[in-house]
Amino acid sequence: MTSHNKIKILNKPSRKWLWIVSIIMSLVGGILLIGIPGALLVGLVGWLLEFTGLGMIHLSGDEAWPTVIMLSLLWPFLLLPVSSWMNRKLPKVQSGLHWFLIIIISLMITVFAIFVWFSIQNHF
Repeated sequence: MTSHNKIKILNKPSRKWLWIVSIIMSLVGGILLIGIPGALLVGLVGWLLEFTGLGMIHLSGDEAWPTVIMLSLLWPFLLLPVSSWMNRKLPKVQSGLHWFLIIIISLMITVFAIFVWFSIQNHF
């Protein structure tokens, strides 16, 4: 077997693998963990809103769970557009770093969207 025929263990993610990872993360985070990852994100945004003085998030138990479960179900689907963007803008990034950056950037976009959503709601 020549060296160019060897299979790399961690290739840059293809669209098929990103869909699979997105669905698994969505199922684990949203259904099996009952929205706990979304609750962590909302908690982080609540802390950021208080820290910046833009207000507070007022979600009680019955209001919070549908929000955090939906967040846990939806944020993994940002992986595909973020990966496509990274493939165009940063084509030489190594595969392990590529996966790490995809997850971190999609989480940052989600936190920013929640931050904007709750800060707009607090002003009206």
